[in-house]
Amino acid sequence: MFISSDELMLNLWHLERPDSSFALIDELPEDDMIEVNRIITSAKADPTQCHRILYTTSVNEVNICDLRARCMQNRPAMLLQAPIKGMNASMEIQRELQCITDADFARDGNQIVTRNFSNVRLWDLRKPSRPTKMMTVHNYNPGLFSDLCSNGCLVDDFRVAVNSDASGVVTGSYDDYFVAYDLLHDRKKWLQARHAHDFLSAEMPRMSETGRKVLHVDWHDER
Repeated sequence: MFISSDELMLNLWHLERPDSSFALIDELPEDDMIEVNRIITSAKADPTQCHRILYTTSVNEVNICDLRARCMQNRPAMLLQAPIKGMNASMEIQRELQCITDADFARDGNQIVTRNFSNVRLWDLRKPSRPTKMMTVHNYNPGLFSDLCSNGCLVDDFRVAVNSDASGVVTGSYDDYFVAYDLLHDRKKWLQARHAHDFLSAEMPRMSETGRKVLHVDWHDER
């Protein structure tokens, strides 16, 4: 079995029945004129527990679902929400910074990581009231974030990946940079996805080439 999602639906599939699926989440409005204020941004199946999945939304939600509890998953078994700290930003910027673009299960069965535009957060599902760690990817800069918002960059679809024991996390940024976090020693290292002749001298992205970005990342299960 596997899952798939779009912005309003989350479906469960079986390889032996490829012509049909079961809707776990169905938030299609009955009236096409109804404005949609909440969309699904990512979905993952737990690699260690086949009954558990997660999906994230554009309104700062990480929904952990247990397929044993009910068929329809509109009411998650667990809801994770990081507190939104006040900032001197427009309502539009604050709304877009709430969008969680991705999440990933660690193979220890207890931890997940999430990503929004500014931060990566590590969660322990045994203590779901708040993240256990938060790593900043993009520091808030009012002028820069205003320009990024105008260009639609604040909802860029940055992915995140965690290694098997949740000791390392990787995610992307602009200027062809991506960053790897060593959570055991509280360190991070910026790397460039460029040929040597095209390397930038900066140690971290300057956010000057927003068209060149590392959106998709993954971590090998055995490393």
